Amino acid sequence: MFESVSIRSPRLVTNRGLVNFGALAEKLVFYDRVTIVADYGTLQTLVQRIGPELLFRFISNGHLTVQYLKNMVGVYTHEGKHKPVCIDVPEKLDINVAIPEILHKAIDKHGRAQRLTEKYFSKIAQVSYDESVNAATSHDFADSAYVLSVVRYLLQTYAPGYACPESLVFGIEKDSDETFVVSTNIDFVAANASYHATVPASHSSLGPSMLLSMIQVARSNMYFAANLGAEMSAEEDAAAVVRMKMNQLADATTNSANQIEHFQDFILMIPAPLPKSLTAESVRSKIFTQSLSRRGGSRTG
Repeated sequence: MFESVSIRSPRLVTNRGLVNFGALAEKLVFYDRVTIVADYGTLQTLVQRIGPELLFRFISNGHLTVQYLKNMVGVYTHEGKHKPVCIDVPEKLDINVAIPEILHKAIDKHGRAQRLTEKYFSKIAQVSYDESVNAATSHDFADSAYVLSVVRYLLQTYAPGYACPESLVFGIEKDSDETFVVSTNIDFVAANASYHATVPASHSSLGPSMLLSMIQVARSNMYFAANLGAEMSAEEDAAAVVRMKMNQLADATTNSANQIEHFQDFILMIPAPLPKSLTAESVRSKIFTQSLSRRGGSRTG
């Protein structure tokens, strides 16, 4: 039996199913605690498919925890400029409206629905994203290699009929007002012709803001898994983007370790004790020069 797992975004393109019940059943069997971070649609689907009473029994025994989101993350776009933001849920989706509305729709008898509503309020806590998600997302936007790998994967996954340019361009530049501007050679008309073969145009269309938001989704999934100290459960598309980020971080750590090792080698190349003619500044200069030589080039600032 594993200890704990969190479920936030089953899929990046959510019209394919708000909740993967096969995966949820599997998690309930193999994990001591399963936490679902839910919005209105997710909670409504859980109540409809599992049933309000049975769902509450799962929650009451502590095996399943449901936390309700007070806000949402997204990418705000205006006149070609993009910015990751946190937005409070509208009043009609607030927990104080959502729970009574969802339960009264699922239960015919008013009195029974009201009693169960009170029980749900006692068991479902509210959670929210903080600005660290947006700060981390902005940092991800600056990583061109990571962004290109994510964009290429998403195009291949969601628009398999679109021939992605071999020399793919998806540059993200940060503007002075803390927004981001995208330059790309993606033909979104052609990409959406493939995308809309499986996803209705009324649901969504591929474009710069949507691709940026999918990078943000990966961060939001990691955010709650880290806060809960739990493993993260996601469908393959969402999990693939998270893996790209984890691999990128691991590669950066390896590169840093290699540079530190080279730096130690440079220090060992300096004779000890140091001649009196060598000052601390000249030692630093020698190490820096050797570093540039070892790395095969020079930098100018």
